[in-house]
Amino acid sequence: MDSNTPLVSVIVVNFNGKHHLRECFDSIGSQTWGAIETICVDNASSDGSCEFIRRQYPDVRLIENSSNKGFCGGNNDGIRIANGEYIFLLNNDTVLERDCIETLVRFMMDAPSECIGAFPMVYFYYAPMFINSAGVMWNYQSLWRDFRIGLVRTGYFKGPQKVFGAMFIAVMLRRQTFQEIGLFDQAMFTYGEDFDVCYRANAMGYCFYLVPDARLSHKFRASSNEKADPLWSYYLYLRNYLYMLLKNLSLKELWSVRGYIHELYFSNIRWAYQNREWKRLWVAVKVVIGLIRRIKDIIKWRAVMAQRRKAQDFAFWDFERREPHNIFYYCNHPVLSELSLKTSLYGSQEYVIDNQIVKT
Repeated sequence: MDSNTPLVSVIVVNFNGKHHLRECFDSIGSQTWGAIETICVDNASSDGSCEFIRRQYPDVRLIENSSNKGFCGGNNDGIRIANGEYIFLLNNDTVLERDCIETLVRFMMDAPSECIGAFPMVYFYYAPMFINSAGVMWNYQSLWRDFRIGLVRTGYFKGPQKVFGAMFIAVMLRRQTFQEIGLFDQAMFTYGEDFDVCYRANAMGYCFYLVPDARLSHKFRASSNEKADPLWSYYLYLRNYLYMLLKNLSLKELWSVRGYIHELYFSNIRWAYQNREWKRLWVAVKVVIGLIRRIKDIIKWRAVMAQRRKAQDFAFWDFERREPHNIFYYCNHPVLSELSLKTSLYGSQEYVIDNQIVKT
C-alpha cells in the first residue's frame, strides 16, 4: 500500500457482546486491505468486554462510554474520532470474508460523487446459503421493503447495483459526506436508524450501492435486545418508524402514506386488545407520548430537510405493486417454494392477482 491508499476506520459498537468479539475482530485483522484502523465503542458493558479488548486486541482504539448510548450514539462517538476517509460501520456479531473491505473500498474509490455509501452482501451465519441483507426499496405500499432477505444464494447478482438502502449490519460510508448530512439522530437510540439515514440521504440527492462481491456473515439479531425485552424493542421500533416518517417525508409524501401510518399504529393496538396484551397496549400509548416529546426535533429536522432536499417528491420511490409479504422469509425461517426459487434464479417474477400484475 502506498501513501495515497485511503484509510478505512472500522467502527464496532458493543454492548455486552464479548462472546462475539473474537470472531469479529479476527476477521477484521485478516483483511487484505492494509490501511485499517479499528475503533470499538463500548456502551457500558458489564460482561468484561473492555478488559477482553484491552488484553486480546491492544491495537483496537477503545471508547468506554459510562452509559449505553445505543447504536446511534455509539457510532457517532466512533465517527468523531475516526481518521479514515471511509468509515465502515459493522455489527459486532458479524464475520467478514478476507477481501470484504478491499472490495468495498475499491468500489467507493471509483464510485460517482453522489454515492454516499456501499453495502456488502450479508449472509446468515447459521444458514450461509441464504441472504440476510442485499438492499431494500422504498415502496409506495409497504415503505421500507426488505425484499431479498431469505433469498437463496445464487449467481443472480452480477455486479454493483444502485439501491435505496439496506439494513446497517455493515455499511461503508464517505466520512465527510455522512458528517455533512448530520450523522445518526441520537434521539432514535437504536432501531430504524437505517430507515432514517437512507431516506435522508436519498432525499438530499445521494445514493447507495450494493456490492455483491463484498461478503460477510451475520448472526441474525444476536446483538439486539429483542429476546431479553421484546416490549422495549417494540416501543423503539414503532416510535422510531413513525418519528422517521414525520421528520423526513415532505407533506405530499406524508399525505400519500397516511393510510399506512394509520394501519401500522392501530393494527398493533387491535392485536394487543384482542390478545389481552395490556402492556403492549400501554406501549402503543407511550409511542404517542414519545412522539409528542420529540416535536421540537421533528420541526428542526423538517427545516433541515426542506433546506437540503434535492430529490423531487417520490423521485426514489418504487411504485410497482408488490407481494404483500416477503416470499423468501416467513416467521424467521427461509422459505423454499417454486416462486422463491424462480425469483432467486432469474430475478423479479410477475403473476396475476385479481386481474392485476404483481411483482415479487
